[in-house]
Amino acid sequence: MSLSMAILTFLNAWWISLFFVLPFTPRAFSENGSVKIIPWKKIFIRTTLCAVVATFGLFLMVISDLVPARDVIE
Repeated sequence: MSLSMAILTFLNAWWISLFFVLPFTPRAFSENGSVKIIPWKKIFIRTTLCAVVATFGLFLMVISDLVPARDVIE
C-alpha cells in the first residue's frame, strides 16, 4: 500500500468513524433541553483511534493477501 493510498484510506475511515462515534457520545444538557457542552476533543480522539485501527486492519489484510487487492492498489 503506497503512502498516498494509506492517507486516503485513513481520511475515508476517519470520516466514516466520525458518524459512528457521534451517536455514542454523552452530552450535557441545560435546563431548557438544549445541548450545553459537546466534548469535541473526545469525539476527535475517539474518531482518530477508530480510523487508525480500521486503516491498520486494512493494511494488514492487503499485506497478507487476505484481500487480493495488491495489483489494484500498487
